[in-house]
Amino acid sequence: MPVDPNWLDFLEDVSGRADGYWIFRGEADNAWELQPKVGRPHVCGPAGYRLADEMILFNDFCREAPRYERGSGFTATDWLAVAQHHGLPTRLLDWTTNPLTAAWFAVADEANSHDGRIHMIRVVTRSVVIDPFAIAGSPVIAHVPALAARITAQQGLFSIHPNPDLTWTPSGVGIMYETFDVPAGSKPEFRRTLHHLGFDSSRLMSDLDGLTKTLQWKYHNRT
Repeated sequence: MPVDPNWLDFLEDVSGRADGYWIFRGEADNAWELQPKVGRPHVCGPAGYRLADEMILFNDFCREAPRYERGSGFTATDWLAVAQHHGLPTRLLDWTTNPLTAAWFAVADEANSHDGRIHMIRVVTRSVVIDPFAIAGSPVIAHVPALAARITAQQGLFSIHPNPDLTWTPSGVGIMYETFDVPAGSKPEFRRTLHHLGFDSSRLMSDLDGLTKTLQWKYHNRT
């Protein structure tokens, strides 16, 4: 089966971004903006976003989480990273150094019929943040502590947003920002190609949920 030209376009586009400074994020819908989950209106509910409520949410997680994860010596950023990867709304956005990982997140949802988007940022400086609630101004790109298998599998890092109720268009000194859209009609070919290259739920989610999603996809798409 011939490879969809859009896949080749994607490979050509990202092949020039292999200098070690580019990071990537895949979105299933190109209309979605860069905004952390904790600040999104449909997540905040009628009360809207308030910092005090975000802190209560995070502190509740830190109080209850040691029943499942001891977290000995964890910083606030460590706990926030763990919370993010277990679905808690946080002020973080996930990024990866691997464009194929981002492409998978842009096309993996078979129920989403919109064009996908891969966000690409070239940023030279990446921080190690101890207190994610102390930063101010623009979002900070931060190294990820290797605390969860998914973070390692996805070659992940974060942007930390001091104002999660605001959308973000990356800009500023030392930052380049570009996007690549995946047409909805090209998503099946992207999924098949990425699967053959080893990029699927079983690898990137690194748990039984990821394994079962991959096996279900293979069952559904068998010929």
